Amino acid sequence: MNANSPRAFRYLRRETLVATETSAQLEWLRDCLVPHFREKPARDPDWRVAFSTNPVRFREVMSRRRHPCEETLPFFALDSRLVSLPRWNADDDDETLAFDEEFDVFFSVRRDRHEVDLLTREPRPWARVALLRVVRELAMEEAAEGGGVFLHAAAFERDGVAYVVAGPKHAGKTSLLIHALTSDEARFIANDRVLLEHSADGYTVRGMPTLVNVRAGTRRFFDRFFAPHGFGPDDGCLTRDERDAERRRGVARCDEALILNPRQFADALGTTASMGGRLGAILFPVVSAAVDGCEIDELTAAETRPLLAAALFPTHARYGKPTAFGGHRPDASIEQALPSRIEARQIPLLRCALGPRAYEDRATMLLDALRKRVDTR
Repeated sequence: MNANSPRAFRYLRRETLVATETSAQLEWLRDCLVPHFREKPARDPDWRVAFSTNPVRFREVMSRRRHPCEETLPFFALDSRLVSLPRWNADDDDETLAFDEEFDVFFSVRRDRHEVDLLTREPRPWARVALLRVVRELAMEEAAEGGGVFLHAAAFERDGVAYVVAGPKHAGKTSLLIHALTSDEARFIANDRVLLEHSADGYTVRGMPTLVNVRAGTRRFFDRFFAPHGFGPDDGCLTRDERDAERRRGVARCDEALILNPRQFADALGTTASMGGRLGAILFPVVSAAVDGCEIDELTAAETRPLLAAALFPTHARYGKPTAFGGHRPDASIEQALPSRIEARQIPLLRCALGPRAYEDRATMLLDALRKRVDTR
């Protein structure tokens, strides 16, 4: 493959070299990954990933599946499920070939050589999401095997202290995150998943990039930030230059959700991205009609243990089965020790009840209330 400007992206100890056919594909990936992944010139990567479009080659690969194959392999961990894909070549020990119908992409994985090729039928921008998933999954597997714990959570940082917002879908994580980021003092870490790394000094929070789904209800409440940018329904998979060229195709309706890449999300809110910080507190938002604004209460250890268990991200570590990339189940005791270690560090674990007028006060009031909780420990 004649790639355009291959670059290496490093997350903790894993470095992945990415080669694409166009500079726009690489620029979009950079908008998603940086600053959590450190971009650097290609040298001695752990994995090599190539992304190409070739309709003739695509048809050839498609025709390979002459015999049914019932085997499926886990490829990607999402917030609510593990994406398993059907294997296309059951009789080949050197290569795992699988097809992702969602993005119309073939994955060719050669684990012994640490290489992944992505092949698309046509240059559809949304197929780039498959590339993001591969680079992200490789990083997550290494981080989990190295002792890190992933939470299904959003996070923001203020003055080097990271605040994690954990909970299931529709709990209000993104809304609370956006509200905090409307302050000039908060910076964006992550919207969907965060990594907790334990050390002798406590826990460090680091983001793992994802696309940001701003649901229709959340968008309507905060549309003063998003409307001026005129985001379209497909803008999340486009670079800034591509957005300018495609803008004539229209703007997403006000009752539609927005899917944005991390850079677009931060730009819309007038903030910047942060790699993370020292864990200051974990918030568990809950939408409640019993309160008018926003009320913060400390949770007991008995209350937080099931909440933390439910917030664990469903990585391959929890499913146990090796992935297509060769990831294996790490030590389960690391996740099991999370509640007791957080209690020992006296990290505030807070219920954040969100009423109908929760976001009418200035975000600085919320940030100041959280700082007081942290400073008094």
